[in-house]
Amino acid sequence: MIPDWQHLVDALRDELKEYGAMRSILDDQQKAIFVRDGVKANELNGALTLQIELAARLRDERIKLTRKLAEYHELPIDTNISQMKTVFPEAAQGLLKALINEINSMISILRRRSRQNQLLLARTCEIMEQTLRLLRPEGVVKTYSQNGSITVRMGVPAGSRMQTAG
Repeated sequence: MIPDWQHLVDALRDELKEYGAMRSILDDQQKAIFVRDGVKANELNGALTLQIELAARLRDERIKLTRKLAEYHELPIDTNISQMKTVFPEAAQGLLKALINEINSMISILRRRSRQNQLLLARTCEIMEQTLRLLRPEGVVKTYSQNGSITVRMGVPAGSRMQTAG
């Protein structure tokens, strides 16, 4: 089979579509964090993991196709799409450039949104810990593991109980 630029366009479109689905999941996750729906945020984390795997597979397929195109046109195997634009028809060059730009833009958005969600979750955990410390200062135990991660546990000292008024 002779590699065709249309196959590359299709691969780029498929990859972009999956990045769009990933963005949707990250947006939904952020909404769940804002409304303090931990169950939904956790479910979306699982969906996000699957979506990342799917996008990675499509990216790998696109890279293989790009290498086949480079090989077919007797270019170095590591030639990227932008560097091989002269082998594509003029009408395809603009489309390929637009798809590449859109993918790069989407990846930047995904990184930013992922970072935002991580910060929101971290801040939510900090606020929860502070609230627990206010309610039961003697009951919150913070420990560090060998790799530097933090674990916060609620300990119940012997003979100590919270009672409701009334």
